[in-house]
Amino acid sequence: MPAIIVNGDKTQGHGWPSVGLRSSKALNSGVHINSTKVIVVGDKSSVFGRHGGCGPGGCDPSPDHAVVVSEGSPTVFIGAGLAVCRDMDSMGCGDVAKASPDANVFAD
Repeated sequence: MPAIIVNGDKTQGHGWPSVGLRSSKALNSGVHINSTKVIVVGDKSSVFGRHGGCGPGGCDPSPDHAVVVSEGSPTVFIGAGLAVCRDMDSMGCGDVAKASPDANVFAD
């Protein structure tokens, strides 16, 4: 089973550097793993974590964009049906989540 993504975990990057994810859903304000908020579908990159411009993969002609979680667990939900994000779940721009090597909570 893949590890659950928490606040501050990053994406793997897809030609551009990885970006940190932050918990932004009000419904998730009370769900934590090891005192850190869980990331759910709809959460996005931190304020300074954006894809676009030029990076090691070349130059992206699209405008800079926040990275938004678009896929999550089919069986583990928080609040009003918000799926938890897991290692390798997709972001809206084609990137994927990357769990911390210290992750110790997993979901199907």
